[in-house]
Amino acid sequence: MKILGPTPFYRLNEAGGLVCLSAALALSLSLVSYQPLDPSWNTASGALRAQNLIGNTGAWLSDLLLQTFGLAAYLLPLFLTALAWKWIRSAPIENQGAKITGAVLLGFSMSSMLSLGADLGLAPYGLPAGGVIGMVFASWLLNALNRTGAVLFCVTLLSLSLYLISTFSL
Repeated sequence: MKILGPTPFYRLNEAGGLVCLSAALALSLSLVSYQPLDPSWNTASGALRAQNLIGNTGAWLSDLLLQTFGLAAYLLPLFLTALAWKWIRSAPIENQGAKITGAVLLGFSMSSMLSLGADLGLAPYGLPAGGVIGMVFASWLLNALNRTGAVLFCVTLLSLSLYLISTFSL
């Protein structure tokens, strides 16, 4: 059995796929219902109950993901849904190393591109669109390559990541 691949037991694969699908739905709901005044790891709030649809756990998780990855955090439920679909169908995942590398590159390139772009900060929330990772990586790229080189580098990473994740071939 590979890291992400399904087992030889179809019923176990379906159960694992349903758990991944449920986790993707819970993560999506927690990200969509993010409220900046919910109690979380860096917010001291007098609220007894979180307004997040997934409760305190959803508030903590969405705050952590949105502050770390910015809007690129919305890719995580998509990845979990794709993984769940493969598991439910008991289909093997080819080239797992390339797929994982592509997913990581996609997250970094999206966070960086969002940080390099116009000020797309989540205005009512005060969060940067690219998160902390995007800000750090974009800052490093701007110092090393200036804006044009940084955008070109991020677009190249984005294209490479999509190439690695998909089955597209030249």
